[in-house]
Amino acid sequence: MKQFFKYFFASVLGTFSAIFLLGVLLFFFILAVTAMIDTEDIVTISPNTILELDLKGELPERSYFDPIGISNLFSTN
Repeated sequence: MKQFFKYFFASVLGTFSAIFLLGVLLFFFILAVTAMIDTEDIVTISPNTILELDLKGELPERSYFDPIGISNLFSTN
């Protein structure tokens, strides 16, 4: 009976280790694939180009854009 538990827990540990390593490898594979995708176009700026900024309106000191919604987690409403 002692041998059964020894092999059982070794198998469980090996299975969880394999799942963890495969998860890490999958994460890095997805990270590498997304890094290889080039979505930006090359912009060329010709000589004597002028940058015009429209500064009419309010210019906030802090952005209220919250794509993840973290501010909702800590609200007291």
